[in-house]
Amino acid sequence: MASSAFRVKAPFSGTGPLIIIGMHRSGTSFITRLLSELGVYVGRALDSHHESICFKRVNRQLLWDQGAHWARPEPFLRRLADPQFVREGAQRAVALLEQWRDLYGEVAEGELWGWKDPRNTLTLPIWLKVFPSARVLHVVRHGIDVALSLYRREWRRYLRSSRERRMFPPTIGAGYRLWRTYVEVGLRLEQEAPGAGVMRLRYEDMLAHPRQSIESLVRFVGLEVDAETASALVGRIARSPTKPSRWEALWVRLLLGLRGIDPTPLVRLGYDVSWPDRRL
Repeated sequence: MASSAFRVKAPFSGTGPLIIIGMHRSGTSFITRLLSELGVYVGRALDSHHESICFKRVNRQLLWDQGAHWARPEPFLRRLADPQFVREGAQRAVALLEQWRDLYGEVAEGELWGWKDPRNTLTLPIWLKVFPSARVLHVVRHGIDVALSLYRREWRRYLRSSRERRMFPPTIGAGYRLWRTYVEVGLRLEQEAPGAGVMRLRYEDMLAHPRQSIESLVRFVGLEVDAETASALVGRIARSPTKPSRWEALWVRLLLGLRGIDPTPLVRLGYDVSWPDRRL
């Protein structure tokens, strides 16, 4: 249930939600689609990345209120140390939910529900004020893979004159630094949210060991799903990551050699930081 201080109206009352966090291009769309097909309700109106448009709008507004956005989170993150800011943010979030809740749709009594938006990684303290019984799924992926994927996407946005806020500069190094920011925020929030159930899931583990990963995931979420059926679903909807071009591989090697990529967060997450070809 939502706390009495931040009471929200249907459809957001009842069972605590599953909040999916993780850096952009980390596999959160794949995991959310998987959970949706397994029976978790993630919203009526979804964008092409399986993100709830309702909660995406709220997150965007919370960031914009502080002069921040997904690729420039620092003005917002600096405010999170202030408990009053978090409380006011929760009140703001509840008001915005009331404005856009029809985009989410209705949650049936006892139904498992939640939403995915990478911006949740930044706004999670606010959401945990609104939904203190929420569970948090933190999806992580190797930072170099994320940086390469983000670099490609951002150049496509520049070339197509996308209206989306863009990462600047659209480089591999900038993508890696942004990944590090999201990961470090997510890891800190894992420690600071003891009242919430938290699970960290590596995208690579889901692809390499789907059965074991699925068993852990459905147990955490509370689904009653046959692991064999679920692992077969992983094989059906998973896509092979794009391999780096020769230029991209050379550039990453250069960044590693010049310490333009700090391996510390990779080591903390248990990733192999050796370069190269067998991993990418």
